[in-house]
Amino acid sequence: MAEIAWGPWTLSLGDPERVAQFRTLATLARVFLYRDDMLVHELLLAETDDTAAARAWDMLHERPALLRRKILATFGVMTYPGA
Repeated sequence: MAEIAWGPWTLSLGDPERVAQFRTLATLARVFLYRDDMLVHELLLAETDDTAAARAWDMLHERPALLRRKILATFGVMTYPGA
């Protein structure tokens, strides 16, 4: 997977931080979508699977723009407070 250099897709992150960020995104996807949505499933798989991470990136960007912005903006505030 080519490095996307954003959030948990930044390959230079350490594994614990990467896993934590994927879990945060999966939790937000559950809040804004529903718990059985395939994006939630892929984000959880992405914790240990780079192929699932690539699929999750694509699935996230297939979502309507407003929904995607809500997920990503909330993630940003939670992950990078004060940024």
